[in-house]
Amino acid sequence: MFFNSNKLGKDFKYEIVSVPDKTGELIYWHDTSATIKVEVNEEETLEKAWQLVVKLAKKLKAKIIKKPEVKSFRIIVGWSKETRERQGQIFKIWQPNKNLDLIINCKSLSEYQKVTEDKHYVPFKGWQRDVFKD
Repeated sequence: MFFNSNKLGKDFKYEIVSVPDKTGELIYWHDTSATIKVEVNEEETLEKAWQLVVKLAKKLKAKIIKKPEVKSFRIIVGWSKETRERQGQIFKIWQPNKNLDLIINCKSLSEYQKVTEDKHYVPFKGWQRDVFKD
C-alpha cells in the first residue's frame, strides 16, 4: 500500500474495484476510503473531513498516473464506528479521473460545491445526524 494510513484517517483503504456493467463487461475504478472522529463542532468536523478528501485525492493522482486504464475514482470519507455505530458517509465523490484535479485545485469545500456535478454527496445530507446534539 502506498499510503500512510496514520496520516490519512482511521480505517483507511485503497484498492482497484470492478463490477460488471449491464453487458457483463467489467468497469474498474480507484476506490479509497477513510474514517474520522468528531471534532469540536460541525464546522470543524466538516473541514477536517474535506481536508482528508483533498489528501486522498492528491495521493490518488499518483495511482491514476500509473494505471491510466482505470478511468474513474471514488473517494469516501465517513464516520468511524466509535463515533457513530452504524457509521455513515460524510463525502462520496465518484468521478472520471479527469475531475480529480477539481478537488485538488479548489481552495475550499464551498468552492468545490460550486463546480461539481456531484452536489448531493458533497457532503451527504444528514451527515451529522446522531453525532452532534442540537
